[in-house]
Amino acid sequence: MCGRYFLDTLPELLQTQFKVHKFPVYPARYNIRPSEQIPIVALDPDGQRVAFDARWGLVPSWAKDVKIGYKMINARGETAAEKPAFRSAFKSRRCLIPASGFYEWEPYAGAKRPVVFAPPADQALALAGLWERWRDPGGEMVVSTTIVTCAANDLVAPVHDRMPVLIEAENLEHWLSGSVDEAASLIRPAANDDLIRAPLYEIRQIEPGDDPGVANVIRTVMPEFGAEGPGFAINDPEVDAMCAAYAGERARYFVAVHRGKVLGGAGLAPLEGGPADICELRKMYMLPRLRGFSVGRKFIELCLRTAKEMGYKQMYLETLTGMDQAQKLYLKAGFKPLDQAMGNTGHFACNRFYLKKMR
Repeated sequence: MCGRYFLDTLPELLQTQFKVHKFPVYPARYNIRPSEQIPIVALDPDGQRVAFDARWGLVPSWAKDVKIGYKMINARGETAAEKPAFRSAFKSRRCLIPASGFYEWEPYAGAKRPVVFAPPADQALALAGLWERWRDPGGEMVVSTTIVTCAANDLVAPVHDRMPVLIEAENLEHWLSGSVDEAASLIRPAANDDLIRAPLYEIRQIEPGDDPGVANVIRTVMPEFGAEGPGFAINDPEVDAMCAAYAGERARYFVAVHRGKVLGGAGLAPLEGGPADICELRKMYMLPRLRGFSVGRKFIELCLRTAKEMGYKQMYLETLTGMDQAQKLYLKAGFKPLDQAMGNTGHFACNRFYLKKMR
């Protein structure tokens, strides 16, 4: 199965790799889900390759409802040429789905985390796909697609028994325009060395070498939410020396790292100017690559657990209007809104305040 993937390869590189006249410009997407519009490459009536968007989750031409697409995000390669839902598309509407990598999930710290499978070189994967047209009752045309899968290779098998079919560069045209038998011959597991495997993140305590990466995360994310002027944490002196700043007995900072690169962090320290039994949740920021994978929840749970072990009774935090997803996380974790700030953090530009009592 392939239920999530990401695409952050530059469009101009995809244009060259997939030999299309023009590839649509799009932002990097790190958590592509079924039912979303995704770019695919197929042949036009003249046999030329073109790139266009399709809804992920194939809707057969005979379907009564678009919702059937939720069950059609993958097509088993071994039977796609025979199944009524995919038979017509397999014969005449095969496509390529560019992906910078795909995800599967493995057990981690009592839950699950994504594992990234990506090419070792700086090129996108060409996932085998099928596409279809369907007209809804109102007359609107829906273009949809599915990812063709096969048995997993030895690299993927420990986390899932299926994987997307990967089409090698020399076989792109065979998949798009070859006969049914030619296409069927390409449905096989990729070689193990065609992919590298790495967890999307490892969460651990900060080390001195992480300082530049943490500073980059803070200085990248905070301006995204307008938090870059006076009175915001981006201007704190500790930003360039986070490891030393959180080296005290009652402070801790954690980072989420992917293949040596810091993608996010969160920490706790005594609340400046506050009671000794209250700590502050500090500098919890994540690059887009981590968002949507419950990493924020894991950071909060880890910081709360650590604070309790250190003897704190309450945890305080400050944020601002616009960081809506983060505030939903705080409320789910049991933080209660406050009418005014506590302590003397120096972050006078923040306008949302929360407190949680530890049990």
